[in-house]
Amino acid sequence: MTESMSIREFLTPLAEQARSLLDAQTASAWLVKDDRVVLCAATGYDAAINMLQDISYKIGEGITGTIARGTPIRLTSEELRHHQAHRGAWDAVVYGRPDREQNLSLLGVPIRSGDTTLGVLKVEAKRDGIPFTESDQRLLETVADLIATAIMTKPEFAEHLPGAYIFVLMPFVDNFKDIYELGIKATAEKLMMRCERVDEIEFNDTILAEIYAGIQRADLIIADMTGRNPNVFYEVGYAHALSKDVVLLTQVAEDIPFDLKGHNHIVYGNSISTLRNRLERRLNALLFRMRGAEAEDASGS
Repeated sequence: MTESMSIREFLTPLAEQARSLLDAQTASAWLVKDDRVVLCAATGYDAAINMLQDISYKIGEGITGTIARGTPIRLTSEELRHHQAHRGAWDAVVYGRPDREQNLSLLGVPIRSGDTTLGVLKVEAKRDGIPFTESDQRLLETVADLIATAIMTKPEFAEHLPGAYIFVLMPFVDNFKDIYELGIKATAEKLMMRCERVDEIEFNDTILAEIYAGIQRADLIIADMTGRNPNVFYEVGYAHALSKDVVLLTQVAEDIPFDLKGHNHIVYGNSISTLRNRLERRLNALLFRMRGAEAEDASGS
């Protein structure tokens, strides 16, 4: 089994490829984390930049943070010098000496998956002082799309995706399709959470191994116990053994076995509307608790 690639190892050659394709002097790749966009890979800069830790901008701060709101930016050197968002907190480090700005054109695009911005890909200082073109922007957006696809599909990069990750355990039969898509997944996405079943994931291992991996990397588990499916029961037991938060659902209360009746489960009958309303309240409560725990960890308490 090969060792998982780090996000820096993955992004650095792609940033270098973008730099080469667009004949730029520097390139950088940034990923969104909470309310910030964080530098994850840089190429063409002074070597010291790769030694720095925690280079980031708040979403909306500086040009990089502005791009992270989902809008591409393409600027000539003159436009850059007078742009209202220039400079952000780290620009003196990222852009280097003031004399470099004489020919420092800039092109940056969001790294997006659907309506979600995952990060920013930037190139600066096209050689010979030539401005970046619309064609350059389309090419950089192609590289950004490749990055987004890889981040969304590689399990080892799940921690770099915005929002809590939910893994769903339920029978794979037709009469659960609307329950999953309209009841569970739609509710999770409304709360900016990522939600998957194993049948939505591309993998090359056994399905059982991928289910275990999904449970392991999940922030939350949702399990529909309707019909007393033995596979779902077993997977819930594995999730509990890992001390995961598990939200139990059922259409009929009698389908919750004795050992799990002490858990607060959601009984939704045949109503997807009931499921959505109750699940939204439960997920909001769990998110509030998770954020409180993260803040406590950050404060060192």
